[in-house]
This record gives sequence, C-alpha cells and structure tokens, in this order.
Amino acid sequence: MTNAAKRLGKNRSAFAVLGFLAGGPRSGYDIKKAIGRSTSYFWNESFGQIYPILQKLEAEGLVVCVAAEGRGRRQSRKYAITDTGQEALRDWLAAPVSSAGIRNEYLLKLFFGRHVAPEVSIAHLSDYRRQLAHELATFEAFRAGYDDAIRAGRTSKTLIYLLAPLDFGIRGARTQIEWCDETIRALETLLES
Repeated sequence: MTNAAKRLGKNRSAFAVLGFLAGGPRSGYDIKKAIGRSTSYFWNESFGQIYPILQKLEAEGLVVCVAAEGRGRRQSRKYAITDTGQEALRDWLAAPVSSAGIRNEYLLKLFFGRHVAPEVSIAHLSDYRRQLAHELATFEAFRAGYDDAIRAGRTSKTLIYLLAPLDFGIRGARTQIEWCDETIRALETLLES
C-alpha cells in the first residue's frame, strides 16, 4: 500500500472523493451532484465532508487544483486526481473491505418504538416506504436508460460496474418496501388489541 493511502487510513470518504475524481476533474459541488445521481442510496457525502477532504487530498498531493473561478468564499475550484492519487485509490480498492455497516434512523426509531404509540412508528414506516418507492422509481428509470443503450449496442466493458450497484439498489428497495408493508400490518394489529 502506498504511503499516501496509509496516511488516509480508514477515511473511506476520502477514497470515495478520489473515486469520483478518477472519472475526470470536478469541483466539490460537481462531486456532490455526482453522488446524488449515483451512489447516494448506498454511499453519501455532505458538502461539509467533501470540501475538507479535497483540501486534505490536495495537501497530500493526491489531487491538484486545475481551475478556479470566482473570488473569496464563492470561489469554485476544480480538482483532478494525480498519479499518486490514482495509485492510492487502486491500493484502497484492492484492500479488504473493513465493514458493510448500516446507519438507518428509521430502524433505530423502530427499535425503540415501544416507547411511543404504534401510530408513530406506522407514520415513520409509511414515510420510509414513500422514500423507498421514489428511490425505486429513480433506479428503474436509470436502469431503463441503460437497457436502451444496451439494445442500441452502445455499451462498454465497464457497464457492469455501474449496473451491479444499481441492480443491488433496485432489489434492496423492492425488498424494503415489502418489509415496510409487512411491518406496518403487524403494527396495525397492535392498534386492534
């Protein structure tokens, strides 16, 4: 593993930013938009994380500013990954995965839901289901676009790297919607007793 990758340690957010920059130069705003269009259902970063990470990566020589527009606090800087950054990214990609953890506030509130009326948990689960249905529709629209490209013969060898996580999201959303429905029904039985 490169020294730069070792210095970043377990800062997976830094490697996520490097991964987005490996696709071409971007500003912090561009990275956040790319996350919103691609990985946000399984990996999200806030602006408050992205900008300090870009500064750290630049200080480590893993990225370089290639353009700056505007002045002062409104300045937009575009970054590109360096060869050292590419090497650190490849090292991280090849390293074992440390955890596939999950943080879901809906599940946390449901876990402690016995301390409130069942209607509260039902309302939370209904909201979660609506969010999942919206995500599923978005994923399926992306997938349909890829399917159109495949039928038209416009594919690349790297398409599997985009489709596999997308299909994971589609299957996960469908399963979670089914789970929401079942759990809501179970909670409604508490209202009947």
